[in-house]
Amino acid sequence: MEIKVRIPTTFSQVTLREYIDYKSAKDDIERVMAVTQLTHKQVRALKLQSIQFIVAQMEEVLSIEVASRIIEGNRIVKLNGTYYGLIPDLEAMQFDEFIDASALSSAAYNPESPDLSNLIDLFCVLYRPVTNRIGKRYSIAKYNSDNIKDYRKDIEDLPMDIVAGTMLFFSIICNELVNASQLYLEEMMMTTISQVTNPQDLTTPSQEATDGTISWKPSRIATLRNLITSFRKRRSKSSLTLHT
Repeated sequence: MEIKVRIPTTFSQVTLREYIDYKSAKDDIERVMAVTQLTHKQVRALKLQSIQFIVAQMEEVLSIEVASRIIEGNRIVKLNGTYYGLIPDLEAMQFDEFIDASALSSAAYNPESPDLSNLIDLFCVLYRPVTNRIGKRYSIAKYNSDNIKDYRKDIEDLPMDIVAGTMLFFSIICNELVNASQLYLEEMMMTTISQVTNPQDLTTPSQEATDGTISWKPSRIATLRNLITSFRKRRSKSSLTLHT
């Protein structure tokens, strides 16, 4: 029986979900499943030569260097009938956006135990439904981590050329923000933690604040504290370097 499959020939034809599944695959059968959407039984029925060809083709596509810039067209993308837009100004990210995006990026590329599935939630932070658009100007839905589940499936279909370009740009912005203003970020975090309802209680879900204080999820409070520790260590190392 003849089976026709779609094999990506360019990086832009690979979706975020396909990339994650391919990179997480344990063997060539799982790699071909990730690329072709065939079942395990269907892939095992293919000729060895066909499997090797598909894997080789995919490896070549993923090895192509991606442009390091984000062109205007990549800031808005249509996925399954809905327009999604990149945060208009990454250098002016809201603090909760920055905290969650940084944590998800770190988890995805953790050198000890990387988990690329975090890339999907990361891009749910960076790309959100467009709510208004006039020419090249646009606005996107306000960030709420509880709403990610509503459009997570769409974000899985982001083309990898957009993902790669955005990740590079995002990492540069984050490094610039951290390196240029570590003290400012630390003060900002400490102020935020001081405003959180019951900041010491990290074992119970956050409650709706009634006295004007900020009510955040325990996971985000823990992330804040981890980032403060990281920034302090980084600044300490920088100080030691300056004095040697």
